[in-house]
Amino acid sequence: MIISEIIILLSALFAASVLLIYVERKLIAAVRLKKIARVYGLMQPIADAFKLFFNETILPRGKTQVAFMLLPVLFFTSIVACWAVIPVDEGVVLADINAGALFLVAMFFLSICLIVVIGWASDSKYAMFGALHSVAMMVAYELSAMLAIVCVLISSGSMRLSDIVNAQAEMWYCLPHFPMFVVFFIYALVRTNCPPFRMSESGNISDGEYSIEYTSVGYIFIAFARYVNMLLMSAVITVFFLGGWLPPFEVELFLLIPSVIWFGLKMSLCLLIFIFTKTAFPIYRYDNLVQFGWKMFLPFSLVWVIAAAGYTLVSATGKF
Repeated sequence: MIISEIIILLSALFAASVLLIYVERKLIAAVRLKKIARVYGLMQPIADAFKLFFNETILPRGKTQVAFMLLPVLFFTSIVACWAVIPVDEGVVLADINAGALFLVAMFFLSICLIVVIGWASDSKYAMFGALHSVAMMVAYELSAMLAIVCVLISSGSMRLSDIVNAQAEMWYCLPHFPMFVVFFIYALVRTNCPPFRMSESGNISDGEYSIEYTSVGYIFIAFARYVNMLLMSAVITVFFLGGWLPPFEVELFLLIPSVIWFGLKMSLCLLIFIFTKTAFPIYRYDNLVQFGWKMFLPFSLVWVIAAAGYTLVSATGKF
């Protein structure tokens, strides 16, 4: 039973990622007034997949070849594993564990560690510097994003993701915790490598991405993991701040729409914003972005967590 559910999950992620690649290219081409390939660009993702699959696999010298080949698979697995605790509807979840939020945080940190190891296993200074740049950027916003999750846990009183969704029946958490919603959304842009946080496209950065040495199947796993990560972050935002599968209002017309459709619509809205940022925002200086995360977001997030905890305590006890 669990094997069939995993196969269905992987098939759905593959189909959604391919569709996301196509929609992203269509929207970016429309915004930038560029022409796409013939047949409405439908053959372009297929051509790219064949091109990458039949590329020569180049392995680094030294003793890191085994790690070099396995790490893209582990990186992809660490992102797909997060989907095991994401509920898309009431009872529709692979593993509805009590510590679902804690599991997500652990997987987030694991993927960051794997980026560093990928840069090391590539046996290249450019890949290693790119990995360090990416990790430094993520860590600068990771702590603030985790504090945003803490605010949600304080308000819901549970770490089970389905309970967090049901706790938003009266009001989505994006309203009372709007500043933390913005903080977490910006963190999602960092994790999905969207501008202005895409350092590999910045002219003042001398190194490349941590995946610069990968070709063929290894690069396919890493590239595919990035699009699955976009889907994941949009789903996490939907669960924590946008009410999950719940409709925006308890109106009879809205209640007739299946809950899965509401979940998909909210995810699609987040994905459209991700794609829009790729075309609308420039790339800023790396040091300014890192300092902004440490000096602005982190102190503000700490203050907001203390305020949220105090408000919850006063509301529960009635004493100041």
